[in-house]
Amino acid sequence: MSDPSTNKRIIKMQKDIEEIRDALRDTYYQERLKYTDRIDRILTKRKEYAILWVEVDEFRSLSEIIKDLDEKGINIPTTTAWRIMNAMKKEGIIKKTGTKNKSPIYSKPLWAKELELGDYVKEKYDV
Repeated sequence: MSDPSTNKRIIKMQKDIEEIRDALRDTYYQERLKYTDRIDRILTKRKEYAILWVEVDEFRSLSEIIKDLDEKGINIPTTTAWRIMNAMKKEGIIKKTGTKNKSPIYSKPLWAKELELGDYVKEKYDV
C-alpha cells in the first residue's frame, strides 16, 4: 500500500510537469518564426533536404527511408542521404534516436512536432 503523502507529491509533480509542458508549447507558438527560419536555413539548400526531413518519423531507419523513397521513384543515393542527415543533425533540426540494422533512426525535435512543421515543409517545398 502506498503512502498518502507520496501520492500527493506524485500528483503535484504531474501538475508541475503539465504546467511546464504548457509553458513550453506557448513559447514554441510565440517563436514560430524562429523555428521556421531555422528549418528554412538548411532545407533551402536542395530539395533532397526537404524530402528527407519530411520522411523522418522516429521509427524507420535511414536505409528504410531510402528504400521507401526509391519505391516511390525518388532516388537519393545512400552517401548523399547520409551527408544530408548529418548536416540536418548538426543544425539541430533532427536528432539520432537509435539504430536498426546498423542504420540510424532519426526524429524531429519536439518543437517541430508541436508546430506541425512537416505540413509547413510539404507545402513550402512541394514535397
